[in-house]
Amino acid sequence: MKLAFEVSSLAQANPTGIARYIRNLTQQLCDKESVENPIYFYYKLSKLKRREHWPHINGIENKVYMPPLSPTPHGIDIMHGLDGTVPHWRRCTRVASIHDLLVLNPEYDSVCPPSFRQSKQKKYNKLIKIADAIITPSTSTRNDVIELLAVPEEKVFVVPHGIEPRFNRCNSAEIHQLREKYRLPDPFFLFVGEISSRKNIDRLIRAYMQSKSRQDFKLVLAGKLSFGSEGIPELIAGNNLTNDVIFPGYIADNDLAALYSAAAGFVFPTLYEGFGIPLLEAMACGTPVLSSNRGAAPEVCSTHGILVNPLSIEAIREGIDQLPNINTEQQAAAAEYAKSFTWQRCAQQTLKIYQKLI
Repeated sequence: MKLAFEVSSLAQANPTGIARYIRNLTQQLCDKESVENPIYFYYKLSKLKRREHWPHINGIENKVYMPPLSPTPHGIDIMHGLDGTVPHWRRCTRVASIHDLLVLNPEYDSVCPPSFRQSKQKKYNKLIKIADAIITPSTSTRNDVIELLAVPEEKVFVVPHGIEPRFNRCNSAEIHQLREKYRLPDPFFLFVGEISSRKNIDRLIRAYMQSKSRQDFKLVLAGKLSFGSEGIPELIAGNNLTNDVIFPGYIADNDLAALYSAAAGFVFPTLYEGFGIPLLEAMACGTPVLSSNRGAAPEVCSTHGILVNPLSIEAIREGIDQLPNINTEQQAAAAEYAKSFTWQRCAQQTLKIYQKLI
């Protein structure tokens, strides 16, 4: 089986969860007996100027295409667009991964500009006409694809993401080194991700501000500022939170396991997640988690997290104050559960879909 992937989302300096999905899935597929090497990575021509960020992976060959003009390469069996984009190539089976449809959900119209929503709607309308099958990471996202894009149920498959084996509880020396590197307090609650309205940071800060736990725990928000974060500095300054809410910026990927391990709790009450890899990473490192009762978070957390209404500051506050009460037995059970989500399983399930389609 000859595979090609649209991977333009990889061309970035600071990898995201989607970039991790692309790297891990394709590395696993390279090792499958039924997959012919090399696998091809296709980037849009516009990403050529960022080629210094293209990963170089054994068994994978990087190529460029120019939509919509590039012809179908000879011999490709599957073209899989790994982040909602797939070339309109005719002599192969076309598969697309859609990770979430938050921007199309009318309930959350504040998470992005109207122009961005309109462009996404146009993109997805085109995509569903091209794709022979769609893969989502959760049943929640599958339901959204079926309902919001009117895609037939039989064309939409669920393949959960995984986490890497390196996400384990780190030792005290590694945690100390991490604290020194980023000048982090002790103890603290942690958020990892973009500082944005989508991630519900405003309500998280307000809930933390009202919590009893504020007396004993700092709040570390690790990530870059994004859409909807404009009022955060004023919120911090206006409520005397400068010494309580810490912004270390983007955390290097290799430091994440130690960061999770250093935290007393992981707070992730986002408005909506299509999956939520950080939840599993935190669990695997033995860190108690708080998340949203909407989107895919309940599906991903199962019984191993505190789930709250993300629209209620009071509910988030109550959840924060429950985090210190999670015991070591519960943490161990959550870690064992999280480690059942592997990239090997993700690749195996993806490959079965390919085999079904061709």
